[in-house]
Amino acid sequence: MALLAVVNINDAAGTQIDFVAATVTTGDTIPITDDRTKALVNNGSGAPITVTVSSYKSIYGLVTPDRVVTVAAGKLKAIPLYYALNADPANSYRAKLVCSSVTTVTIAAVAD
Repeated sequence: MALLAVVNINDAAGTQIDFVAATVTTGDTIPITDDRTKALVNNGSGAPITVTVSSYKSIYGLVTPDRVVTVAAGKLKAIPLYYALNADPANSYRAKLVCSSVTTVTIAAVAD
């Protein structure tokens, strides 16, 4: 499981965003401090993938289900991460993302 650094894209025009290979099976984590953080998932493969974003919130005793996002083949998708929903208090308030396939899939984390 890789811990991704969040790049603040408001710091300067043309801020460089570095993508890393998605981690197989265990997924990747992103620190969240507010609702401005987004995961960028670049699917370079020839088939769609799903990204499962873990939820850590319960409402009136009901567990909020994990969010599953489809990223089409050859596409880049920004997935918003929410502090109240996706930040795991047992893991330093990090969001966890797991990609269904990691072959030619890269990810990055940004905040605006």
